[in-house]
Amino acid sequence: MFDSVKLTQSVEKMNNYLFIIGYFRGKVAASFSEKNRKVTIRYLAHPDRPYFIDTILYSIPDARVANIVQVSTSLGS
Repeated sequence: MFDSVKLTQSVEKMNNYLFIIGYFRGKVAASFSEKNRKVTIRYLAHPDRPYFIDTILYSIPDARVANIVQVSTSLGS
C-alpha cells in the first residue's frame, strides 16, 4: 500500500544524507504515478557541488579539554 507520508519522509532522509556527506545545497524531489493499482516512484537528486573541509581550528581555553581534543583528532589521522 502506497503511503505519501513515507514518500515525503524518504525525500527528507535523502536530503539529510546529501547534507551529511557534504552536499549542503543538494536537493531531492520525488514524483509518483499510479496505474492499475501499481505505483511508480521517481526520485530526482540534484547534489550540486560538494563542500570539503580543509582545516579545523579549535579555541579551547581549558588545557585538559584541549589535550583530549588534540589526542582524539590525531587518532583519526
